[in-house]
Amino acid sequence: MAKMVNVYKQDKNSKELSKSSYIERNIVKSKKQYKQATSDMVTAFEEDENSINSIFVEKLPDELQGKSKDEIKKIVKSKKVQREKIQKKIKVLESKRAKYLADKSSKNSNNLGEAIIKSIRIQASNKGFVFEK
Repeated sequence: MAKMVNVYKQDKNSKELSKSSYIERNIVKSKKQYKQATSDMVTAFEEDENSINSIFVEKLPDELQGKSKDEIKKIVKSKKVQREKIQKKIKVLESKRAKYLADKSSKNSNNLGEAIIKSIRIQASNKGFVFEK
């Protein structure tokens, strides 16, 4: 339970830090390599289908309270399918975001390096230097 609380806390922290931080955190969490088997039933089930048998009933979320092990298994399988669809959607959006940011960066090259070069050229041309284009 403490790990799950920490995950939510870190999600909140990243959201308060910046949109970019929050987006990056969620992209990382959507990857197959991101595992939280100790605090996430879907991940635990992916790693071991028998994990359902060792759950503590009192720690189950409200939607699973009073359900049989077979009912819980069906619900977790359904959640797994939903998660896979969401992960695919995030992957597509991540790709579109990366392309957008790359395009925006190349069109708007107002970075520190460009600003320094532009400033030096202006100062040099004021002193009589000529630059070839």
